[in-house]
Amino acid sequence: MRTIVPLFILLAGFCLSACEKQVVRRTPEGMAAHRRQLAPPEHDGALDGATLSAIPARAKGVGHVTAIDRVARTITIDHDPSPGSDWPAMRLTLPVASPHLLEGVAAGALVEFHIERRAGVAEIAVLKPLSMARPARRPEPSAKSSPAP
Repeated sequence: MRTIVPLFILLAGFCLSACEKQVVRRTPEGMAAHRRQLAPPEHDGALDGATLSAIPARAKGVGHVTAIDRVARTITIDHDPSPGSDWPAMRLTLPVASPHLLEGVAAGALVEFHIERRAGVAEIAVLKPLSMARPARRPEPSAKSSPAP
């Protein structure tokens, strides 16, 4: 029994010495690589057969608008995991069904969105702003200033 305990301790030490801790290098390149690993996955709306069959014909979500391209009629939304589906948190860039959906929506807005599949492409069919990013306030004119002649 006395020889088993030291052998066990020696074996445990040997096993633990083989473990290697992952190191994040604190260089600009290392930090950029670390941020890429932590960033939500991106999706461009084009669906392959496996992905298309894995999602429902309609899905809902809530997220923050990060970009709008009114010319291309696309919107980029960072959203949390969607309840009722297997969608993880991700960044989606999808076309909108109508350019009117983009009216009154700006980057930073919290929106509810509905995605529909049509002809193998997912698009935003419904877009409802839940809150808007607050615009910068203009300074109030001072009471001492006189009106322009």
